[in-house]
Amino acid sequence: MFVKNRLGRCALVCLATTFMLAHAWPAHALERLCDSSFENCRNELITRIQAEQIGIDVGAWFFEDSRFSSELIKRKQAGVPVRLIADPDADKQHPLNGPLLDQMAAAGIPIREKTSGGIEHWKAMIFAGQNVLYFGSANYSVNAFVPNVPYRDYVDETVYLTDDPDVVNSFKTKFENAWLDTTNYINYANAPNSSLARRYPIYPIDPELNWAPASGTASYRSRSVAAYNAETQRIDVIMYRITDQAHVDALIKRFRAGVPVRFYTEQAMYRDLTQPWHSYSVDRLYAAGIPIKDRAHAGQNHEKLVLLYGQRKTIFGSSNMTSKSSDSQHEHNYFTPNPTLFNWFVTYFERRWNNSNPSGVQETGPFTPLPPDTPAYTTPADNAASVATSGAQLVWDGGPWAHNYDIYFGTSATPPLYAANLNLGLLGPILFRRSERVAQALELSDRRPRCNRVTSPRRTDSASEVSDRISESELSLVDCEMRSVAPGAALESISRGHRRHREITGRGWCCARRLGRVEARNHRRNVREKLARRPVLTRLEVGVHHIVAGVQLFSSLMRHGRSRFRFAICIDRLLPVSHASERVRRHVQRVRR
Repeated sequence: MFVKNRLGRCALVCLATTFMLAHAWPAHALERLCDSSFENCRNELITRIQAEQIGIDVGAWFFEDSRFSSELIKRKQAGVPVRLIADPDADKQHPLNGPLLDQMAAAGIPIREKTSGGIEHWKAMIFAGQNVLYFGSANYSVNAFVPNVPYRDYVDETVYLTDDPDVVNSFKTKFENAWLDTTNYINYANAPNSSLARRYPIYPIDPELNWAPASGTASYRSRSVAAYNAETQRIDVIMYRITDQAHVDALIKRFRAGVPVRFYTEQAMYRDLTQPWHSYSVDRLYAAGIPIKDRAHAGQNHEKLVLLYGQRKTIFGSSNMTSKSSDSQHEHNYFTPNPTLFNWFVTYFERRWNNSNPSGVQETGPFTPLPPDTPAYTTPADNAASVATSGAQLVWDGGPWAHNYDIYFGTSATPPLYAANLNLGLLGPILFRRSERVAQALELSDRRPRCNRVTSPRRTDSASEVSDRISESELSLVDCEMRSVAPGAALESISRGHRRHREITGRGWCCARRLGRVEARNHRRNVREKLARRPVLTRLEVGVHHIVAGVQLFSSLMRHGRSRFRFAICIDRLLPVSHASERVRRHVQRVRR
């Protein structure tokens, strides 16, 4: 008979002789990983489409390659049932998606579209008659499955085909769960709610597979972090996008515990204005000492892969290391100890990391952190005179990559520190409100003191330590208490009992009480919420993370009886907000105007 062993596959047990093949991994007729850096992986799918006689089910974020849509239409015209789950929201980024969906709709293919929650991010195709499944990270684009030039110009992807019945049947059930979902999906074409029905039995779900959205221990985030925490030998990662700080925190923790970690990322994400938290995450990994490499070949690194050497486990699929990939998007991932897959991916990773391909070309190169943008003063202007000190506001724009600020007050070229490592964020102009009663007038000078650039975040002060423990879902408005650092009656009055905070256009964040309590102000209802709850900025679809190092603001430390100030900004290191939606970008533009 056959029983499930602890690896989740069938081990043959001979009861008559008590002989057992412990932890044996059964051989399947098809266990195919295709390397799109030098192989034509598209032909693998096209051939399967052409051969299918029973039915094809497709989950897609977008279509750009008409070869796929044309072959699906031919199968439909040949009488083979075809069903498609898609997402027209992809049209904005991938304008060919809409026309290809419409062509398939016109051919009579039933299509359901995702309308609520996160995007439809599946990359899967089920061939019912062949009992074969494709899934991975590759979208149905022109260059995802085939290199333009082997090893030199290609897209890093996972292209996996299997006939493992546990995996194939799990995808059948999960596909139909989405197909029958009338809450999150609607009819795009030829698939009204009244026509929806199952074609497959409801199968048990293979526990090695992971599905998003999910919460708690079932989520992609939680399962991944638990796997990182259990690793004792080595972790290798290839990841298109990383913005969820739970992943970053766990990888840094394992690295500091002595577990080697290597990280290969996509540099196009590093200064993508819609993904500033990717930059922040990569900079944190770099600052912790984790070796990082960028793509050196033409094309793109769109991979989502983690290798855990002590556990001999591979994590791959459609999810990036983002909150949405765990909490809201429709995703599929595989947490598998299959030794064949693990060994294949180890070779796959090592070739890229060491540039050991047979063509002798460079596929990866060293990561180089980039400096921040130059901050811009807003108000008061340089050399402004007769500025009221009661309620005066110092406002500057730190640029899209700014996070933490050190504030200095004084009349010298190198004034003393007034407040350190303040998490003032990065969206729009930064406002530092002085509500203190100070009698003197302000006069600002454009002299800028020298700053020594730091190459890694400070880890010693309490604000940084606090922020290191705050995850993306908790937001990170750390202690913004303004501390007095010099004697004098004016400073004494400044430091007593006054609330220090800053706002973004009067809505959004409220940061800091003098005693260091962390609060947030709801931008719609003006209701304060503790950061243990989901923060206000998630309602603007911005994943706000903790900040480690940023820009130094050199302003003025008021001396008792003095009326002249110098105001300057100096950049230390800018670290990057997870995905910013169109609504958020419009909000930021309004702020900056």
